[in-house]
Amino acid sequence: MALIFLLSLMTGLYLVTLGIWELKERTDRKKYILFTFGGLFLIFVFPRLFTSF
Repeated sequence: MALIFLLSLMTGLYLVTLGIWELKERTDRKKYILFTFGGLFLIFVFPRLFTSF
């Protein structure tokens, strides 16, 4: 279970970094939005789906 959380966090950080890079390059705004929100989903929402309240 911890491996899933770690992979989710690492992938999310990578996607957020790609989103920031797209914003810096100003090539495709749709990619920026997709990468950023996908990364934020993997960092904050995805791990909460597997935890009990």
